[in-house]
Amino acid sequence: MEEIDEILLSLNNKALEATIKGDGDFYRSYLADRAIFVFPHGIFNKENIVKQMSSGISTFCGSGINDVRIFILNNEICVITYKASFEKSKGEEKSSYPFFVTTIYNKINGTWKNVFYQQIPIYN
Repeated sequence: MEEIDEILLSLNNKALEATIKGDGDFYRSYLADRAIFVFPHGIFNKENIVKQMSSGISTFCGSGINDVRIFILNNEICVITYKASFEKSKGEEKSSYPFFVTTIYNKINGTWKNVFYQQIPIYN
């Protein structure tokens, strides 16, 4: 089971790096065809996410992640939850936004794919 944890954490970190870089090609292979992302501002499918990541207009510049929990439901479905602080930049100004995040991975044809992602803002 530890191997699955390492694979999923690595995928999760690669997704964060791809978001910072605006790497739509990564998301094209990382997401399942029917993937759904739920954000506070809307629900998006794979096509929407790949388009957004490829646009070069992301203001996301980093994150801090803690309290990671991995739930292995079976050898083909796993859930990762964590608390994240996403950093965005606008010019030289940076802002940090805390969220709870849930990602569901499904092993499809031998490859782990993101099938569901949700961000829930943390209000203090």
